[in-house]
Amino acid sequence: MALLLLSLNAHARGVIAEVNNEGGGSIAITDMKCTTVPNTFIAYSYTENGRSMLGCWSSDDSRVFIRWSDGDLRSYPLDIFNLPKKKGTFL
Repeated sequence: MALLLLSLNAHARGVIAEVNNEGGGSIAITDMKCTTVPNTFIAYSYTENGRSMLGCWSSDDSRVFIRWSDGDLRSYPLDIFNLPKKKGTFL
């Protein structure tokens, strides 16, 4: 699955997977390279009250690791992330 996430349309330039967070918003991982941590990609989180945070993510076979901009390092099970629905589809 990790390889699948990383191999999805490398030219998409956008969100490749998301998961709902406890703040009523979402954590999204993108295919855009993160410039502050080598070999990682940009992640962001937002809550329903408008708070947002950026981070850099990478993954292994079972987890997504995100270093948030406040220095917090978190890991999330890979299988909780959902691929976004494509616009114009009914699935």
